[in-house]
Amino acid sequence: MIKRYFILLVIWVTYGAFYLNRLNLPVVFPSLKSELNLTYTQVAFIGSSLMITYMMIQLPAGLLSDKLGSKKVILIGSLIIVFSNLLFGFSKTYEAFILTQFFNGLGQGMGWSPSIKLLASLFSKKERGTSIGLFLTSVPFFSALAYILSGYLTVNFGWRTAFYTPAIILLTIIGLFWFIVKDESKNSLNYKIPKENVLKIIEFKKVLTDINVWMAAISFS
Repeated sequence: MIKRYFILLVIWVTYGAFYLNRLNLPVVFPSLKSELNLTYTQVAFIGSSLMITYMMIQLPAGLLSDKLGSKKVILIGSLIIVFSNLLFGFSKTYEAFILTQFFNGLGQGMGWSPSIKLLASLFSKKERGTSIGLFLTSVPFFSALAYILSGYLTVNFGWRTAFYTPAIILLTIIGLFWFIVKDESKNSLNYKIPKENVLKIIEFKKVLTDINVWMAAISFS
């Protein structure tokens, strides 16, 4: 029991660190706009480039979790986020800002569904409401922390440090995540995966045509 909740804590911190590297962007918008003499529309496009790819990668990230394992997908996503934020901090042109946030969105989208899948393999059906509820507290906690940390770094050390620092934090955390968290295939509560390909088109269609899936998606939105 204690071990499972410790792993939950590690996943909680790891996913939370994604937000440190996502919500640093709106905090530095005023400094970015002033330094490069950007318009509000141009600044909005920088943020939109992240959200567009964040949306596009959600379904592929879930499929990759089924094929490669959640742990690997979270690792890949984290590394993309780290390099995107570091490059953003070093960038000096508007086009570079757009491109780095484009890739940041790809990495950001590789955290949610793999994390939920890991939790489902760790906790029984009776425990999943509690475990996922606890996991979701990482979103508001690290969102608030991202604003505070990014604001402090921007005011005292310049806006670029608001990208270097979260990237280094995530890189450290993902190292711990990799050594502590087991993939779902090694967790005792994991469902037995059938030998046939679970990503067959017919199974995919069942998911897309399930009214419960769509109602859950609309409600969450």
